[in-house]
Amino acid sequence: MKQKKVLIHTFSFFIAPVILLAGCVSPMGMTASTSPIEGRKTEIIGKTGGCSNWAGAVFGLWTVKRADINRGIENALLMENDVMIVRRADRRELAMKKGAVLAAEKASVVVMDEVESAAAALPAGKNTPMHELDRGSGIFVKEGKMYLAGSGRETEILSGDVIRSGDGLELKLIRAQESGRMILKKISGDMLVYIDGSPRRPGDNEALDAGEGFGLSRITGDVLLNVRWYERTYYFILFSLHRVYVEGDAARFVKDEAPPASDDARKPEPKKAGGGRGR
Repeated sequence: MKQKKVLIHTFSFFIAPVILLAGCVSPMGMTASTSPIEGRKTEIIGKTGGCSNWAGAVFGLWTVKRADINRGIENALLMENDVMIVRRADRRELAMKKGAVLAAEKASVVVMDEVESAAAALPAGKNTPMHELDRGSGIFVKEGKMYLAGSGRETEILSGDVIRSGDGLELKLIRAQESGRMILKKISGDMLVYIDGSPRRPGDNEALDAGEGFGLSRITGDVLLNVRWYERTYYFILFSLHRVYVEGDAARFVKDEAPPASDDARKPEPKKAGGGRGR
């Protein structure tokens, strides 16, 4: 009787979980890019990844949905999870998990003082205004005030308001009463910020100084380069679940600036004389 109980317990706690949660990873393929890039200049932002929706199969015969690889590519181009950027100056790797990649203009990273740290630590209330910084919108400072521009309108951001962007990233606007300085402090999530073309990952006690002319926007990729994708499958007793994972270098297209017109091209062509008929 004891031996039977030992066998049942062994199967329940050790063998059964292994059978239920067994899985495998299957490499599927590689490609140079997800869209044609011939004749177009690209700029690599960083390494990123994304995953498709869940799909399943019952008894290995009937499928339930299909894993959409295009959704995995779209998620990777949003650059919200597992992004790695190499700094050009010192070749350091900056990693981000669950956040957003941003571009800041006329900005600097500053260390917060005690008053600003205390204001940032205050939790957001239920009635705290929330602003969404997504693709197509941007934040700018004009005449000492901060605005969110998007969808054809401008919304003023007040001190204490929270700005959301990406996957879990939240920034809080803090205005110092004495100096009037405006700073954006990360209160949750993670972020990588390009300041004057150089990537930075602000520390816990650092913030973005938003002075006059400040601008902040979201960076997303236009195309994936050096793409790899694979399928991860989890096997259960009666069914299986799988999804497709995509990895690659997120890049954006760079527009070529038109060369300045030469002096000869700027000169108007002389009018031809004798164009009309004589009397």
